[in-house]
Amino acid sequence: MGRARGDERARARIRPDEDRPARAVVPPHGRAGRRGRRARLRPPPSRRAGLGRRAESARSLSTGRRALRATRPAICRARGTALDHSRPRALAPGRDGRALAVSLIVDEHRQYLADPHRLAAFERAITATVKPGDVVIDLGAGTGILGLFACRAGAARVYAIDDGSIIGLARELCRANGYSDRVVFVKGLSSRIALPEKADVVVSDQIGRFGFEAGVWEYFADVRARLLTPQASTVPRRVELWMSAVEAPALFEQVEFWSTRPAGFDVSPARALAVNTGYPARLDKEQLLAEPALLASLDLAEPEPPSIGAAAELTVERAGTLHGLGGWFRAELAPGIYMSNAPGDASRIDRRNVFLPLDRATPVAPGDRIRVRLRILPSEVMLRWHVTIETAAGDGKAVFSHSTAAGMLVALEDLTRTRPDYVPRLSPWGLARQTLLGLCDGRRPLAEIESELCRRHPELFASPAAAAGFVAEVVTRYA
Repeated sequence: MGRARGDERARARIRPDEDRPARAVVPPHGRAGRRGRRARLRPPPSRRAGLGRRAESARSLSTGRRALRATRPAICRARGTALDHSRPRALAPGRDGRALAVSLIVDEHRQYLADPHRLAAFERAITATVKPGDVVIDLGAGTGILGLFACRAGAARVYAIDDGSIIGLARELCRANGYSDRVVFVKGLSSRIALPEKADVVVSDQIGRFGFEAGVWEYFADVRARLLTPQASTVPRRVELWMSAVEAPALFEQVEFWSTRPAGFDVSPARALAVNTGYPARLDKEQLLAEPALLASLDLAEPEPPSIGAAAELTVERAGTLHGLGGWFRAELAPGIYMSNAPGDASRIDRRNVFLPLDRATPVAPGDRIRVRLRILPSEVMLRWHVTIETAAGDGKAVFSHSTAAGMLVALEDLTRTRPDYVPRLSPWGLARQTLLGLCDGRRPLAEIESELCRRHPELFASPAAAAGFVAEVVTRYA
């Protein structure tokens, strides 16, 4: 077992680091919105943010970003969803009106495991990186498949970290494959975990659809600072962001829908949101109007910058109609071993790309030049894209400027409550949560806490049974 300690001893020494800010670790993302939780350029309503103008003032945008940060824990838990931030539903209504449990999370992970190109790339990279006796961290472990690859490669110990309930299934899969003596499962946020030993390797699939939005950079930076040896390796080690001009009439119809009149009603105010939103989409090579351009190459050994600026000039190769930009990634998992969701790649993994629409469909001809400027805030998953189109002779055709900031769904009430001069007062439910946290003193059992909560807040809970769900939600998160 090399430097690794006994399994029970290692488990006993894992402890939460409560002084650190929360960061969620999530399963690798794929198509399911958080699927992959987590270029969520199309975040759930709480995360639809970006750069650029909006009808709000600059101060409003700053306030909106403050509101965004306030919801960050929930957002991070959904990060696996590249640019599509809708979270998987745990419950769906049954025909009789009652809730029907639907485990979409399990099916999400089935899709990850059913992707042979993804599995082959990670297995090759982990085999090339992990040496016998190494200690490995599987960050956002999901079903734990990357950790199992590490065990197969000879790892003495694997710490599988995930804040989702999927970790219970990962534990069973590990037991079924005979690696229980080498894998320690840690349920919690990676930044709140302290391990009993430093790791030699960290592996994760928090790459996203566009390469920056699923959090791999910031997660690796935190782990490198606290949990890795100075010479530790990361899988992946570098991520490239790629882009091309795209002809995609079916995708553009999602924007143009808001120019129609469903049931005779004017829904056009929503178009400004739709055209400033990134959409998850599987793009084919035939949809590309120009040779793809490398926007940025991100070294994951470097600190995450507050912003990333990128520019490219695309030359149109065939006549068509430009509807927007397509984005994808190419990750170097280990020296010479790559994984990508690039259109046309023979080893393309089963993960969608990102479609960034333009305000107006524009005809283009061979030789036309499309100049693209991007500004990315990786931590906030914010993106601005500015596009200039010229003919081969240099005559201007069109100019577009878009930002996910202009696609934010932020209610006026929420903006008001996050202004620096706002004086907050707890709601009845906030007071109930405050009461509950105070009752978690290490002496009372849950049944007593539920009963006391009902006694103090009878207007919210008619019985201990009614309080049970509320208590469970809070306790599983904070206790």
